[in-house]
Amino acid sequence: MIKHSFPHPFHIEKAHQVADEAFAFYQRHFPNYQMTLVWESEQKANVQFLIKGVSIAGFIVLDPNMVHLQLEVPLMFRIFQKQALAKIDSEMKRWFQDPKHSAA
Repeated sequence: MIKHSFPHPFHIEKAHQVADEAFAFYQRHFPNYQMTLVWESEQKANVQFLIKGVSIAGFIVLDPNMVHLQLEVPLMFRIFQKQALAKIDSEMKRWFQDPKHSAA
């Protein structure tokens, strides 16, 4: 399991919007991953995608000033967990700390 939390400067509604924009971007650029994002509430969404035909699922939770990500990672991908966390961290910075997303 991968668990990662990351700070953000937004109110919940804006963080939700930024998460939607990021997810739509990745859906367009990586259609083979068959990504889905389903919001259970304003603050929690289930995510799922395929990598090499293997399903990875989890959720994101938006708290004031924090984004929390949790993914169930199959055993065969756990050796790449350190690299995955580094990539997740850089992508979260891209979306949640980039000034172009900070306009209300």
